[in-house]
Amino acid sequence: MRSERGIGLVELMVALTIGLFIMLGLGTVFYSMRQTSISSQGLSSLQDSERMAMTFLGNAIQGAGYYIYAQPPYTNPLTINSSPFPLSGVFAMGQTLSGTTGGSPGTDTLSVRFQVSAASNYQGCTGSALAGSFYTDTFSIAANPADNSNPYLYCTESGSAASIPLVAGVSGMTVLYGVDTTGSGSVTEYLTASAVTDWSAVKTVNLTLNFSNPLAQQPNQPASVTLSHTVAIMNGL
Repeated sequence: MRSERGIGLVELMVALTIGLFIMLGLGTVFYSMRQTSISSQGLSSLQDSERMAMTFLGNAIQGAGYYIYAQPPYTNPLTINSSPFPLSGVFAMGQTLSGTTGGSPGTDTLSVRFQVSAASNYQGCTGSALAGSFYTDTFSIAANPADNSNPYLYCTESGSAASIPLVAGVSGMTVLYGVDTTGSGSVTEYLTASAVTDWSAVKTVNLTLNFSNPLAQQPNQPASVTLSHTVAIMNGL
């Protein structure tokens, strides 16, 4: 008769060791793939936030001062007395762009005045603006209590009591205004809102937004990411 023998202790230990190495390798690959997926989703979310924030602000700046040209009595936009934008609060007569300089970096605000029409590109941030009506939209950064106090880009529209959270993860906004100080028609310097003395000389607006970095917990990653963009105001250039 042939003798039979089972697996010895040595063979069992070797098999277990090999199995552990295989499991460790599979676990490392799975963790790496998971981290890559999380990073990709975070970067995609960051890019979406950057695009949305700049779209909201860019459209608002370009739409500042828009009004229905053919509507009486505003038939001549070059005549100051026919301006549809009267003296109101911080706005001088005919002024459609304003802002404030925050007491700490990234806490500036931006305000625009406009009239809504079916043909205008910018309809306001509430989504319920009435055609033919005049509005002021003010953009700022604030914590959102409905989202664990995370920072958001907010918009407050005249006639609406509530501030509207527009884009998540925007942790700071710095606004500089390109001013034509020589009357040449070109921007000669960029000033903070508190330093602008003639708002009719503002030709462009430079926006610098800080976004919370979704990869901040990873090694060598900063807490925030900065994006800058310059927008020309309507008829400013």
